[in-house]
Amino acid sequence: MRLLRLTVVAVAAVALLAGCSAGGSGSTKTTGDLAAKEAAATQPLRVGTMIPMSLFPANSSGAYAFEVLDNLYDGLVRFSPKDGSPVMMVAKSIKTTDSKVYNVVLKDDQYFSNGEQITADTFMQSWSQAADTKNAYANSAKFNEIVGYGDLPNMATPELSGITIKDKLNFSITLNQPDSQFIYSLGTSAFYPVPSTAWADVKAFTAEPIGNGPYKMAEPWTGGSQIKLVRSDKYSGTKAKNPGITFTIYTDLATAWTDFQAGELDVAPITSPPDALTAQQQLGDKFVREPVSAQFNYMMLPTYLDPYDDAKVREALSMAIDRKTIISTFFDKATVGLTDFGVPASIGYRTTTKLPYLSYNPKEAKALWKEVGDKVGTISIGVPANYGYEDWTQAIMKNWHDVLGVDTGTIETLPSVSTVYKDKTYPNPVIRSRYSDTPSASTILVQQFTKNGTANWSGWTDDEVQAQIQKALAASSTADATKEFDTAKDMLMKEMPIIPLWSLGDSYALSDRVQDFPTDPYNKSNYRDVPVVDSTK
Repeated sequence: MRLLRLTVVAVAAVALLAGCSAGGSGSTKTTGDLAAKEAAATQPLRVGTMIPMSLFPANSSGAYAFEVLDNLYDGLVRFSPKDGSPVMMVAKSIKTTDSKVYNVVLKDDQYFSNGEQITADTFMQSWSQAADTKNAYANSAKFNEIVGYGDLPNMATPELSGITIKDKLNFSITLNQPDSQFIYSLGTSAFYPVPSTAWADVKAFTAEPIGNGPYKMAEPWTGGSQIKLVRSDKYSGTKAKNPGITFTIYTDLATAWTDFQAGELDVAPITSPPDALTAQQQLGDKFVREPVSAQFNYMMLPTYLDPYDDAKVREALSMAIDRKTIISTFFDKATVGLTDFGVPASIGYRTTTKLPYLSYNPKEAKALWKEVGDKVGTISIGVPANYGYEDWTQAIMKNWHDVLGVDTGTIETLPSVSTVYKDKTYPNPVIRSRYSDTPSASTILVQQFTKNGTANWSGWTDDEVQAQIQKALAASSTADATKEFDTAKDMLMKEMPIIPLWSLGDSYALSDRVQDFPTDPYNKSNYRDVPVVDSTK
């Protein structure tokens, strides 16, 4: 996952950007002249990124895959950039009266870039194949709430029995239990439609996926240094505002910044907080930040082992972390301390709560530690390799030593933080990060704190918490769901099975080719909405 995604622009471009909507004040070009240049552009938007896990929706995971797939595909819905609410894309309508049976009507003008029409049969095949555990796709478990999921491995031709096809453009989805938030899942990459031709040779399709989005593949990608997309003339939605996107893949994003300065990229991520601060100082108001972020940095805990099986230990460790000082020391000010069990770019996120456990409170932390601290020995922390977490993780350990008197050990680099607790033997806390798949509060809560959650990497569950989350999913209105989710979050704060830390802000500036860069914290990419002009250099 991206840890800090900041894009910057050469200072020399400031004059050319003066009239753009991202922060300029005045223009040296007429609107008509600029529009004509945008329409005539033939050069792609050049974006720096890191290697995606896969370009096959059923097997994709991580922000680097999602930002490519979001441009190749549309799901049944997308999310409003303003408030995260579902917006119909392939679907004409999605209705439910009980949050258990969803009736979907498709638009009749939806086609893949190879000319194949998208129908109800498309979704039956796409989802059934993706869900079938025999195929071992990464996103299989995301279909587990649809009736018939568990029966698929026993079928010669997998078909989810919870999907009922009514006619060419109408089908229903029946869930095992009510889920008022299910419509948000329908906007994620796991639920994208894929054409019938995909299943004959999945490996070939993964190299050159055929989507239904605003772009199509310009050439196959077999793991090389660039993924090239061009605008699709088969797309029935709003035409992409640039002629294509070239993703250049880096193993070290510091190199992307170097290439950007050499004029080889339009958009370059920066992962070094000092570089981000320097860029902000150099660029001034040309540095654009997302209003909120969907990123979630947190600490997993081995709750299956003593002393981490004691909630008081977990609460004390959380209250001993000075999030505000660590953020101001190591991160750009777009990063904010988490105040809720969720991400800021989620519906119902709370900036304040009555519970103290996510605030720096050394007095309360010490009081709790007097009760439980004698059973805590030396604490080391595991971190993912190549993410640059070591400095601020050391700051957390210093907080624990200074506030609680904890004997701190080492920072251990781990090859995989997702599987470290799998055999329930690793004895230390582990830092990790993720992005929320959707703007719904249910995404973090269901995936991380229910028994079969797809992101429950520590294995912690609680019957009362799970029942409360299900109560929220069964709510009949957004307001009622938010209220019930808040109760679940409060229960989690008292249990503290993980320690939420902060949300790394996404910040951007614009190159001289980019004429607008609308912020969008809810979808995985805004590149389809970024107009460019050709470089004259």
